[in-house]
Amino acid sequence: MTNPASVSTTWDVHIAYLPPHRWDELAHHHADALHRITGQSARPGIAGEPVAWDALHMTPRWLGDDSSRAVAALQPNLAANRGADEWHRFHAGAAARDEIALVISMIGTPEPPKMFSVFGPEASVSLPGSVSGSLSGFEYVGGARISLAAKPTLAEGLDGADRDLASRLVTARDLALAWWSLRLGGAEVFPGGGGPSINVKPTGTLTPLLTTDAGEVVAAVWTPPNNAIRHYIVPWLPSWTTLLEWLGSQAIPEFIPSAARRIHATLGDEPRLQTTAELSARSALTALEHDYRTRHDDLAQRLADARNAADDVRHDMLFGSSTVLENSVSRVLTDAGCHVTRLDRLLDRTASADLLVAHGGRRRLIEVKSASGRAGERLADDARRHLETWPQLRPDIQVEGIPLIVNHQTNTHPLSRSAVVYSRPEFVQSLTMPVITTLALFDAWRQSDFDTIRSAVFPQTSQPRAASKATPTHGVTALPMGRTAPRRCGVQAALRGVQRRGPPHRRSDPLMGRVGQVERMARRAR
Repeated sequence: MTNPASVSTTWDVHIAYLPPHRWDELAHHHADALHRITGQSARPGIAGEPVAWDALHMTPRWLGDDSSRAVAALQPNLAANRGADEWHRFHAGAAARDEIALVISMIGTPEPPKMFSVFGPEASVSLPGSVSGSLSGFEYVGGARISLAAKPTLAEGLDGADRDLASRLVTARDLALAWWSLRLGGAEVFPGGGGPSINVKPTGTLTPLLTTDAGEVVAAVWTPPNNAIRHYIVPWLPSWTTLLEWLGSQAIPEFIPSAARRIHATLGDEPRLQTTAELSARSALTALEHDYRTRHDDLAQRLADARNAADDVRHDMLFGSSTVLENSVSRVLTDAGCHVTRLDRLLDRTASADLLVAHGGRRRLIEVKSASGRAGERLADDARRHLETWPQLRPDIQVEGIPLIVNHQTNTHPLSRSAVVYSRPEFVQSLTMPVITTLALFDAWRQSDFDTIRSAVFPQTSQPRAASKATPTHGVTALPMGRTAPRRCGVQAALRGVQRRGPPHRRSDPLMGRVGQVERMARRAR
């Protein structure tokens, strides 16, 4: 049975470093001398940064101080004269009070190590609370130094203080800093008397807090089989303030409520001493936070699912070629309600365009091409030839035209590509088919604007005709989505484009206009 602890104003926190004034005295020593004296090659950050201990309601207990009343240990060490005695007193005090021993260790340093193994730079943190038979402190958590291109994500199943810590680490830590892939390991111990070595296998559980896209653990908490210790291993931070604030506001109240009741500053956090108004507001706040987490997780999952569903189409439409691009175009047209048939399957050979698309009783061939730079004009000639030879291949299937769909400038970011596939005025005026960019097609698809997709492939001016009459249909070089077009805006205008040619009998010819003007002047002269 434990004795009731007296009420204080601060919590004791054990820190396994020399106190700041000793570091001031050792300031003139070089790195090697410092390492021989202290075990550290440089002054630790927590012994130099201006921590607001009073505001945190904490009292630091450095090496040489009494650590038996401490509620947490920072950077513990089992080396003689460098923290071993203080660790044992801290651990014994927590056990005597029947409290969980909270431990925090930063792993790694901001600078690359001067020496590393053949497997690359690594870092590790010893677990002084680990016990294997008669041996203790030989287990560790550590791993390789890694770089991340994206912030790590919170591990599944976290809640309370652990989730709060993981969120703080993601927010507070610069992605450019090094990270370490963490794993739980043991050691092989060789007794000094020359006996056989002892293989120390890791015990306890390493629970992830943060993970990478590759499944690597970069922040975690280790607990022994009896759960009497919670040892948090987090990547190096330039300041301890984030961790100390979390310790006082989240970890101690959740894992050591008896310690939270020992200081005057936390009396207002004790539910049995709160007013009805406080309890009601706290309950509402807790419910709000729970609802937010639930809604946030649901929306995050919806975003992930939507992104996964769109990624294949997005990438293949904007960077694909050959069969990959054809399949993607087929997917977009199918989503728009069209029936799509691959012509190599219909004809049992590659002898025509790529796709046959049908909608509302109308049919068209589809030619799909790609180009790393500007698209060659011969692509339009190939499409025209496919349309002209179609009656010889399948006279039983009537088609009314052939749009050319081009994924051009694939070596350029989609939003930096030219607005149209072709820009030479003489060639654009000669086009007899719609020329549609895959960016335009994708932009309409991503907005579920299927009417525009169907209108681009099946222009309203086109009429069905017999397959034997390969009369050209006049078309358009379509703009990608988001480009500005005269007198039009939005997805539909972008797909319709601004370089449309009308039928021959409606099209004005500048040359014929000049001839007519000369004739009128001659009549007036007569």
